[in-house]
Amino acid sequence: MDKKDSGVDLSKGIKVVLDENVKKIAIPNWDLALYGKAAKECLEYYKLWDKVKSKLVIGENINQAIQFAQTGAADIAFVSLPLIMHENIKNTGNYYILPDECHSPVIHGYVMLKHANTDKETYETAKRFFDFMKSKEVKNILKNYGFIEVD
Repeated sequence: MDKKDSGVDLSKGIKVVLDENVKKIAIPNWDLALYGKAAKECLEYYKLWDKVKSKLVIGENINQAIQFAQTGAADIAFVSLPLIMHENIKNTGNYYILPDECHSPVIHGYVMLKHANTDKETYETAKRFFDFMKSKEVKNILKNYGFIEVD
């Protein structure tokens, strides 16, 4: 992602990181954030990691990485598609979607915790939420934000 007025040409795809206008690249900490790990894997896959290491501005998380791009502390940022699709963000910049083959899958999940079984009311509430998360309505919402369903 970049700011709309940054002058960075994202049509170059991943090679935009080599653009002379890209001085700073925001990336979530790859030891803590799944999307930071995926971004690092892509840079390594395309043999760009060593060429851009000195440009990296490491965010604690994906939100901090996007803030770096939005405030101009970084020229571009590696962030998630679901974050880009958020109403407050999607019109603030341009984006390029990294090919799936350059990184391992980013898998999200949900579970019902053992604590939910402490009493009948708590269990029934947790179960309703768990079932709601599997509903077609939620699946459509998640799909609209760039998540794909994996069985």
